[in-house]
Amino acid sequence: MADDLGPSYLEILETRLAGKPLWSEGGEEGDEDEIETVEEAQESFSRVIVAAVVSDTLNNEDVIDFHEVFLQNNVLPGSMKTTGVLFAQDECFLHVIETTLDVSENYFNLLDQKQKEGALSEVRIIHMAEDCPTQLFPKWFNYGDVIGAPEPGGVDLRGEGGAGPAAADLMRKLYDVADVLAKSPNTDLKRRHLHLVPSAARVAAFARAVEFPDPPAHFETHAAPADLDLEGERVWPLQPVVDYYD
Repeated sequence: MADDLGPSYLEILETRLAGKPLWSEGGEEGDEDEIETVEEAQESFSRVIVAAVVSDTLNNEDVIDFHEVFLQNNVLPGSMKTTGVLFAQDECFLHVIETTLDVSENYFNLLDQKQKEGALSEVRIIHMAEDCPTQLFPKWFNYGDVIGAPEPGGVDLRGEGGAGPAAADLMRKLYDVADVLAKSPNTDLKRRHLHLVPSAARVAAFARAVEFPDPPAHFETHAAPADLDLEGERVWPLQPVVDYYD
């Protein structure tokens, strides 16, 4: 939780998305114009990209199963739908999830728990964009048999110009996957669009890239006070990836 220095970044987002007061303009107590409010919370989403390396105790079916159970337990009937795509790739997985802020935070808690239990050895949050106005995927997809072509020479993200540019390229391809699935949800990705799916080695490289935060680092950053003094320096937990394509 934030201290006397001010609200945390996560608290600011929760307040905004809940339609609560945004800020005080310093009017007299009881002045109706003192606080600007949002009458109704706008429908908005968090878009998250996560890469993880799994232990040898989990197979692709196990990975898909624990994600399905998570969604069943966290997405309530009648609430905003959760969309995205999960690629389970033997020793790792790549997940794009578009959902509400609270569900995305619960998902990070799940990943943190799985890592502490030893089910996941590495987890990295490659990208997180809050307050997205639209979802790119028509529903939530999962694939346990769609793995990108092997890269015999291995994957060196730094040799490709750095983890940030490599992640931006990954995002572009994933957004192309979203476009394909939006137009044809039943399309055969393995047969027709495998070039858009990263290899298992690439997913594992992202999961081990220290340039991106793991869940504990995410919690620590988002719980820290955010400086909202317009005359001072803003402190935001910006991700290395800032290329948005909404």
